[in-house]
Amino acid sequence: MPSQAPADKSTGLNNPVPREPRGTGPLWFVETLVGHLVTGAMIVSGLCVFVILVIGVFDTAGRAFFNSPFIGAVEISEALLAVALFSALGYLQKTGGHVVVDVFSNGYGPRLKKFATLVILAAMLAVLSFLLWRSGIGALTAYRTNDVSAGFLRVPIWLAKIFTTVGLGVAVAEAARELARAAFGFSPQSAGPTKEISDTAHNSTMENL
Repeated sequence: MPSQAPADKSTGLNNPVPREPRGTGPLWFVETLVGHLVTGAMIVSGLCVFVILVIGVFDTAGRAFFNSPFIGAVEISEALLAVALFSALGYLQKTGGHVVVDVFSNGYGPRLKKFATLVILAAMLAVLSFLLWRSGIGALTAYRTNDVSAGFLRVPIWLAKIFTTVGLGVAVAEAARELARAAFGFSPQSAGPTKEISDTAHNSTMENL
């Protein structure tokens, strides 16, 4: 029987599972880094929500069955809620999960749509940068004054403010990444060199599928 030639790993010949192309260079590295930061921040947000749910269960069960509430449940939940919200901003920006009103944009042409996308992303970056600036000042002040909650349990508010600032920083990095991609004509919320296509080409592709 004729023996089969071994798969050439260098060129991908005879390889049943083709490898996905991987980018190189500093821009691809920045995109990958920002993507990891967004994913990490979203994981932190999910963990905060999970801890809030666990605290709520213990607090409710303690009140109902043992007449002993969870000490500091409100203070901890409030701090974790702020961290969860701001940590998820980067992922929300990346996935395009913001509320979008497209009453007028549906009739835009390709050039006007690209211009509107640039304006919107620039405005989003400016707003997030302003929030990051003010949040950083607030976190630094809270750290210097050792800001804690006034409830039964002294929860360090300054720590929650630092995490919210970090979450805003990740959101700013993601907004800057999308603005740079849009400026070069790529799809803002994709990863890698994916060019934007017009609505006509997109509809034609969908019809063929």
